[in-house]
Amino acid sequence: MRRTTLALALVIASALTACGSPCQDLGTRICKCRTEGTSRENCERAVEKQIDEGKPKPGGDAQDFCEQKLKTCPDPDNDPAMCDRLETEEGKLACGLSY
Repeated sequence: MRRTTLALALVIASALTACGSPCQDLGTRICKCRTEGTSRENCERAVEKQIDEGKPKPGGDAQDFCEQKLKTCPDPDNDPAMCDRLETEEGKLACGLSY
């Protein structure tokens, strides 16, 4: 999709480094808005790398944050309009990319 989607995925991954599978799932949802193929694969690898390289250990607060955002950030597989909303402030807020 748009170049900003990769940047946003990296922002969320770095903000939530090492918070475990909920954060991985959240990053993956965001990456699903990238075009299938190399672009999406690169986004997913970047999210994984940021999480794997995270220095803080998984914590309750980060885990809870990711779990909450998974509830408000729809999976593009189930909500095709999600990728367009991700470009809006409302969509970014729903997916934990802005406050």
